[in-house]
Amino acid sequence: MANHYETLGVKRSGTQDEIRSAYRKLVLKHHPDRSSDPKSREIFLRVTQAYETLSDKTARMEYDRLLNLEEQQRAQVRAKVNSANQATTRPQPQPRPKQVEPVAVELTKLVQLFSRGRMIEAESMARDLIKKAPKEAIPYGVLADILRSRGNLREASKMYAFAAQFDPKNTLYQRRHEELIGAAQVTTSTVNIARDREAKTAPLIVATIVSFLGGIYLVLSRETPLFPGIPLVSTLTLGVVVVCVVCGITIGTSLSIGGWIDQFYATATNALGRRSPTASLGFVAAINFWLAGLIYVFIGLSQQSFNYSTSRIVGAIAALTLLLTICAAPSYNVNAWQVLIWGGNIAYLASLLGWMVADAFRRVNLNV
Repeated sequence: MANHYETLGVKRSGTQDEIRSAYRKLVLKHHPDRSSDPKSREIFLRVTQAYETLSDKTARMEYDRLLNLEEQQRAQVRAKVNSANQATTRPQPQPRPKQVEPVAVELTKLVQLFSRGRMIEAESMARDLIKKAPKEAIPYGVLADILRSRGNLREASKMYAFAAQFDPKNTLYQRRHEELIGAAQVTTSTVNIARDREAKTAPLIVATIVSFLGGIYLVLSRETPLFPGIPLVSTLTLGVVVVCVVCGITIGTSLSIGGWIDQFYATATNALGRRSPTASLGFVAAINFWLAGLIYVFIGLSQQSFNYSTSRIVGAIAALTLLLTICAAPSYNVNAWQVLIWGGNIAYLASLLGWMVADAFRRVNLNV
């Protein structure tokens, strides 16, 4: 498989100008919108991956170090083969029982830390493992997910690229790298940047209008309660439930369409294919949204594991619930405290549904 320099057709000593020039020529030739060759998409992705690595000084130094390490290992293998061919036959010692490699133990520990949401320790161990075992894909994948959760998509893309390079059979790494490349292509020109601003703002305006309309409905509502005999929900009406569902779906859909949050599946599962701690928040929120929010804030502060997408969803639903609670206060028959207690549960789960549906359309648009 060609290395990044061979992919771009430049020398190892090539300057940034030479790398940039080679990249532009190849992109113009193989961009999916310009070329009808079915192989162009694959070439375009490899070229973009190579340029992202070589155009960054730090990433290029790390990549050069890996190439040098590979060359040294190949030279050592050749030397051992030559030495074995020249050596006389000697009695071979009995092989010792294989011991578990320290790196394998650390990789297992890294996976456990990451799966439990202990991001500070996981990030530190991932960076250490990259130095100790630079050809292991898992540390790159873990670090990529952590960077992505913080919104650092450019650095995350590079880490996914390294992970895919060292574990080419793992399609999840390559898929996540392609997602971030596809997202970056949306804002490649001044015209697209202007469109992107409009596309990000319009859905938020829609969500705000729908939320206020829902609040107005609660003020004017004169419905009969659904469960008048049950104390904790004695004043909740069908209209309250519908308002929470509609507003929640609108918020989830708007944030996703506007690009304010990441793709749902990328937040619900990690690069190792396991359910992330963020996904568990939905189960807690089904019982009590405010409890789920407190748990999320506590874990986020203690482990520095805030996910920008989850933070925005939780924040938006909290604001919606407070708005509906205020609107329910002067209501004729709806108790504001009951809206405060249960409204977030319904709206949060509905927002996840809206997020998933909108995400499906986003992925189609990004050709993922």
